[in-house]
Amino acid sequence: MNKLSKCIFSLILAFNINSAPIISKLLISQANTDVSNATKPAQIEAIAQESDLRTLPVLLDQNNPNLPLWSDWRENLLNLTYNLVDNAHVHNPETIKKLIKCESYAQNVSRPDSDGIISDGILQFHRDKKYPDVVGSGTWSEFSKQSGIMGSPLNPYQAILMTDWAIDHNLATRWSCWWIQKRAGKLL
Repeated sequence: MNKLSKCIFSLILAFNINSAPIISKLLISQANTDVSNATKPAQIEAIAQESDLRTLPVLLDQNNPNLPLWSDWRENLLNLTYNLVDNAHVHNPETIKKLIKCESYAQNVSRPDSDGIISDGILQFHRDKKYPDVVGSGTWSEFSKQSGIMGSPLNPYQAILMTDWAIDHNLATRWSCWWIQKRAGKLL
């Protein structure tokens, strides 16, 4: 395994250890060319350190036309996140999958919500207005105190567990996407 392949594989492991063989096949064996020519190793290493899988396909796509298009990656990322939900053995997997698709389409991002306050992770936990620069300062912090679940909304596995706890404790209404799905008749 060359240096670039190791970096990619490290990034995969950071995202979801259970999906590592699946993603590595998507990244490496489908390339049909020498992976070492895909992009500069320093770029991949920087991405790996950030554990930011959503940017990897764009970087590789620019330099290797044999890799799938970004839209394919987006669907693959969503499916891999659904696998993570299934492997988490949660009580509410279907509701969580619908929330993930609606909230972020499985992109582990921090971005402004409709009120201008940043929300974080695949399930978009809202930050506190008083501490807008602190990840996990709002809804995550509140739920963490009540549930005892520690971690970060930017950790997909921990976000899934926290969301499952919230649903079990009648707090799903805190997600705007829960209301959207409910009104559309997509949630029981």
